[in-house]
Amino acid sequence: MKMHLNLIAAMVLAGFTMFSAAAQTRVNAEGRIRMARETNPVATPGGLLLDAGGTRRVVVRMEMEGTHALRVQLANLQEYQTSVSLLEPDGTIRWEQEVANKQAFAKMFDLKTLSIDPGAYTLRVQTGAATLNQELVVTIRSVILGATRHSTAVPGTPAMAGK
Repeated sequence: MKMHLNLIAAMVLAGFTMFSAAAQTRVNAEGRIRMARETNPVATPGGLLLDAGGTRRVVVRMEMEGTHALRVQLANLQEYQTSVSLLEPDGTIRWEQEVANKQAFAKMFDLKTLSIDPGAYTLRVQTGAATLNQELVVTIRSVILGATRHSTAVPGTPAMAGK
């Protein structure tokens, strides 16, 4: 019986070692290029958690206050160079702010005072390897949060990897 338990324990340990080694060495890129992959940020009651490539995940909270005020809060930024920008429907930057060497960022956008015309605007947060695009649908009477898109850059692998 003891011999069987030793064999079972050895097989379980070997299987666990192979599984964890495969998980640690897995790379989701081809060639030497940097490519973007669509990912799903982790949604928590406190906001979205973005994997920006460092040891900490960035916490992003966005919510509407009233009809034309947007509150944006970012946390865990100390490892990352972060850019927050508001893009017009044609892609030009309407407003932008760089954040560096700060733990957090908070901004209340009053979209009425920015005198923006109706249309689909984008609030972009670029932090580390992650980019979050939040669509803002602006009408005469209100602003509605639209689709959220998240992508992250994946480092490429050397051409000879695995050979």
